[in-house]
Amino acid sequence: MSSIKSLLRIGFIILLSFIIIQASVLFWMMNENSQQIHKAISGDFSSSILISRMAIEANKLRRYEKEFFIYVGDQKKMDKYENEWQESYDSLEVMINQALNEKTGQWSLEELQEVEEWLVSLKGYGHGFQLVVNSVRDGKLKDTLAANAAIKNAKKRLKKLLTGTSSGSELRYIRATETARTIEKNNNVLTIILMLTSLAGIIIVLVLLFKIPASISHSIKSLTDSAEKMSKGDLEEKIQVNEIKAEFLSIAKILERMRISQKTMLEKLKKTPHK
Repeated sequence: MSSIKSLLRIGFIILLSFIIIQASVLFWMMNENSQQIHKAISGDFSSSILISRMAIEANKLRRYEKEFFIYVGDQKKMDKYENEWQESYDSLEVMINQALNEKTGQWSLEELQEVEEWLVSLKGYGHGFQLVVNSVRDGKLKDTLAANAAIKNAKKRLKKLLTGTSSGSELRYIRATETARTIEKNNNVLTIILMLTSLAGIIIVLVLLFKIPASISHSIKSLTDSAEKMSKGDLEEKIQVNEIKAEFLSIAKILERMRISQKTMLEKLKKTPHK
């Protein structure tokens, strides 16, 4: 025989379970998303921006190099483009060292090894460029064709940096995009879970809202009907205790004893001879 108390207890235990599940899932998903966001912002996006800047500076080096050799013999122009080349070179070297000295774990060991190769590539190119510049200024190389021929090996050394920064930036952009998709997917899953658990909670509340009043009214009506029959002298029908909720069971038992007592008294009265 179920009681209103047990019904309430079961209902609220289930409801509390849904709330705990909601809170646990929400905490786990938010923590997961937080890690993904941190990875995207401090890792993929930041490193992607830095690599893109490296690629820009590396291409600027090539442009200033070409401009310098185009104006071989024009001292003013050569000075201008050599200075701009040097500024880009220094800026690029600073960015590469920034990546190598980064301590937050944005770069994996393999990535850092690749960045070290970029630095070697840059220095090899820079050394070769300075040798050609010195030859131009010393008069050993007197025209653009000769200078371009002389810089050929140095340009090959820079290729590692140029291709590495180009592909590295694209790779991190793809990773950042995948991370964004993962975050979006987690949010969608979280939304569905919260909606389902909330819906289940609403259903439980509605069940309790209709079930408990119905249980109370049914028990009261059953007792009232039995008491009314007894008041009219109908003592034959036994009170259905099994249909009564536990909270009203003592009243039902009292009424049943009263019914039996009244029935017994009436039977005794009928057997007693009238004088």
